[in-house]
Amino acid sequence: MIALFDGAMFLGIALLAMVVPAFVLSVSLLGRAAEHARKQRERAETRRQAEVQQRIEELEAQLEIAKKTGNVDEVSNYESDLGKLAKEHKRSIRRIERSTASLTVTGAVAVPGSLFLAGAALSAIARTLEQVPLFSLPVSLGLIPWVLALGAIAFGIVRLLQCLRVVQMLALGSEEAALRRMIAAFKKAQEELDEERAPAVALAWRRPPPFEVKAGRSTILEYRLSLSKGRLAEKVETWFFAPDGFDFPDADSWLQDDTDSVVGKHVTTKRVVEAMIPSTQYIGTLKVKAQLEEGVYICYYRVKCPVFVGDLIPFEIHVEPGEVEVPF
Repeated sequence: MIALFDGAMFLGIALLAMVVPAFVLSVSLLGRAAEHARKQRERAETRRQAEVQQRIEELEAQLEIAKKTGNVDEVSNYESDLGKLAKEHKRSIRRIERSTASLTVTGAVAVPGSLFLAGAALSAIARTLEQVPLFSLPVSLGLIPWVLALGAIAFGIVRLLQCLRVVQMLALGSEEAALRRMIAAFKKAQEELDEERAPAVALAWRRPPPFEVKAGRSTILEYRLSLSKGRLAEKVETWFFAPDGFDFPDADSWLQDDTDSVVGKHVTTKRVVEAMIPSTQYIGTLKVKAQLEEGVYICYYRVKCPVFVGDLIPFEIHVEPGEVEVPF
């Protein structure tokens, strides 16, 4: 029997030595535990409010039915359900608070440490009673404190395991949260890098609009394309739109349908540049033949490539009276 008493005493002392490392772990996660418990309480409160609101609406509906039928049994059932919901909410709040309390000085050190110390002390008392019998009994008197020592040690192990379980839950949650933050940071950095490398092409007129042209005659507009951002732009397209009645004599053109509210029914043409790099410019020309009616006309252009679409930029062409150009 003395060997059993000694084993219980040394077990209590060994477990007592584990209390301090467990407390160090719990202190490092206590702030996260408090934040986790706060969020859980908020979710529990939100869920309770939604459930109570639903039950109240059902209860009001049953009251209306009960007024007509005189049956109050269903109403009583709903009232008892509301009471059950309130009790369940209180239990969930207590569970949340206990999970945080297991990481405090009391939960992680005082309670399990006291239990392990009491187990070791009771085992020592059992050993003493075994060696120095005070009464002539058929059963060893040391069994009583030894059983109590085992119970104290077992309860202390349960409290220590509760602390370690919360530590594990928070640690795993922290690792997952850190991984999610890292993935989000990588995605954001990749998006910023892609945005930085994405090309942007700008068009500048050699002579700024408005452009003046005689009715029925042609004029040549000169422009420059430059890479304002990025390292390379491929298949750069410059689209030009002019009202119906205008023409682009030196280029393929077509008439837009009326689905677009801005450039619908506009004569359209485009210029294509295969590739553009920084510090270079593309000089382009556009021959426009004005329509016969004088006035101020709004035309548009847009520059785009596979990874860039510029805005639809308007410019004016003033058509003045003049003789019609006669082709040869």
